[in-house]
Amino acid sequence: MTIKTNDSGFIHFGTRDWSYNGDKGTWARLNADNTITVKRAARGIISSKYTKELRAFCEAHGQDFDAIRSGESVTFPVK
Repeated sequence: MTIKTNDSGFIHFGTRDWSYNGDKGTWARLNADNTITVKRAARGIISSKYTKELRAFCEAHGQDFDAIRSGESVTFPVK
């Protein structure tokens, strides 16, 4: 799986909708130590398309996106 990131290591998701506060505050970053950190927004609704894309992304790396609580971040290795 190729992970597309910006210069700061934040992973690009094509379905992110900036009009949703949950989408704005939910992100994933590829870290220098070859781990991924996913942060779920503390407030706001996450669009259904973005949720679906994040679920698939996390699942591909052995993580359950739905188990991440609001305001929580999780770090796991790249698979």
